[in-house]
Amino acid sequence: MGNKKQTILIAGVVLVFFLCGMTVQGQIRYGQPASGGLTFTYSYWKMEQDTLETTLNQFVVPVSGFIPLQDNLEMQLFISSASNSMDIINDNVSLSGLSDLRMQINKSLKEDRLLLSGGINLPTGKKKLDGEGQLVQLALSQNFLDVPLRRLGEGFGFNLLIGGAQSFDNVNIGGGITYQYIGSYDPYEGVADYNPGDMVSINGGIDIAGEQNIISIDAVYSLYTDDKFTDTKVFRQSPTFDFRFRITHRMSSGNILKGSLRYVLRGNNKLYTTDTSQQEIISSLQLFGNELFVSGGYTFTAMNQWQVTPSAELHMISSNDDELGPTQLENSSVFGFGLIAERPVGEKISLFAGGKYFTGSADGGNIDLTGLQFTGGLSATF
Repeated sequence: MGNKKQTILIAGVVLVFFLCGMTVQGQIRYGQPASGGLTFTYSYWKMEQDTLETTLNQFVVPVSGFIPLQDNLEMQLFISSASNSMDIINDNVSLSGLSDLRMQINKSLKEDRLLLSGGINLPTGKKKLDGEGQLVQLALSQNFLDVPLRRLGEGFGFNLLIGGAQSFDNVNIGGGITYQYIGSYDPYEGVADYNPGDMVSINGGIDIAGEQNIISIDAVYSLYTDDKFTDTKVFRQSPTFDFRFRITHRMSSGNILKGSLRYVLRGNNKLYTTDTSQQEIISSLQLFGNELFVSGGYTFTAMNQWQVTPSAELHMISSNDDELGPTQLENSSVFGFGLIAERPVGEKISLFAGGKYFTGSADGGNIDLTGLQFTGGLSATF
């Protein structure tokens, strides 16, 4: 594979990984007042491989808003500011700026049994990244790292969602379909007119509520169209199947015990030739490993007002299939241990703060991982 093809493959893999994590959500809560949230999250990761040590720092300040427009009609807004820096081989590189502005409008019909939702992505975030920005973004794309914001900007986009739900005594079932369009943009200097392709996802779920337990099961199947550079097909993300199981147990003391399991199954990604006259598939490999997430938490009340939740989690990623290739990566395992506390301040404002410690390894043990994450903020209703 030539250098040009390697560059296109790596760039495509990084950008497609960003899009894998995107979700479209719609939710109607009857009588919910307008609200907003301002938070901060600081993440620190250290990656040690042989004698090479790399550190990554990210400070993110997301701002979110919820606006009830009328009965059964609502708007949600989200934008974030991020500052990233990385130390590698006695050099410091950085990437900072705003993310794209996202707006979503949700409408419920048929006594909340039908949901219509539409949203847009306004390209306010940083694009056309230089060499330093590309290095930082490549590090942020590593899915064994837990960071809240993996990219700053992309092209104009929109999404459409239709869903339905039905209740039967203590059982709620629902499902829906989402179409997401993402327009072309210039992600890096020298890489122009990149079109990451569109996505269609089908989802379904069931909630079972008992006297003390709530069990939730849902699954999402997603399909992706071809990635293109200047209208030439270069890459196609594989279909994904995302399965989630959650259980909540309310104890007689009022404390809450939660557990969850998530498994993401991926197929083979397709890489095309750069010869526009042929456009043949030259490889079909699983470039993203399957992922398993297991987590649990216990919520109790301390000092009469604080809701405190210690938690533990495990994130495992299987090896990919690109043996000896530019994106080859063996299995990874990361453990996380955290604590978060929340309390009301008056009738309409709540404060929260917490932290996590991570430890583990990536690439089959070749990379030792250590991470810290601190978060805090407030939410307010109006």
